[in-house]
Amino acid sequence: MIDARLTLLTIPGQETHYNLACVENGERVAFALHGVSERLFIRQAIEIVGDHCQTVSYAYRYQSGEERKSWLLRWEYFRERPRPDYEYPLAHVHANAEFVDPDPAAAHLPKPPSHLHIPTARVPLELVLWHVIAEWGVTPKTDDCVSFSASRWRASSDAAGRLDRTARLPVGQLVATISRSRACFHAPAIVDLPATSPRYRQLILRGGPPL
Repeated sequence: MIDARLTLLTIPGQETHYNLACVENGERVAFALHGVSERLFIRQAIEIVGDHCQTVSYAYRYQSGEERKSWLLRWEYFRERPRPDYEYPLAHVHANAEFVDPDPAAAHLPKPPSHLHIPTARVPLELVLWHVIAEWGVTPKTDDCVSFSASRWRASSDAAGRLDRTARLPVGQLVATISRSRACFHAPAIVDLPATSPRYRQLILRGGPPL
């Protein structure tokens, strides 16, 4: 599905915070997908709290080219409001689209449809991967990728009303999830462990608490 790797990046000044993204020449980039010309951008901010990890925020963009402004769909999430006057759903999706009949909406909507924050539940990365395979014709690396994404979708459905179940993972479970996601990638490994954080490396090597 992808000839790329995801890298865990330390956030300067925040020992327990990391960004998961595809990086080229020091910049976070959208990576190419097999079978289509579109690209996928992934950024997930992760925080270690005690013996578990939690998602602080994410941004997934399905886009028609390399440039950020070419986005078609944007999934976004904040664990907490990014600023006091933030009045939108913390988990939402943007669609780069127009109304079929824009005149009635234009009378009272002071912004284009692409600026609407459409509420969602928290969306795991595996569901985004499954979506682009099922709906956009992205070619998976193996059938295991589809099976893995489908199993994650069922787990998320079973957890309806308990969304933090997948937003708060033991460190070992995070690593196991990332490792299983390798079925969707063509890279020999999709995670580079940061050498700048001995504490985090110790948690990774230990594998976290029993699952």
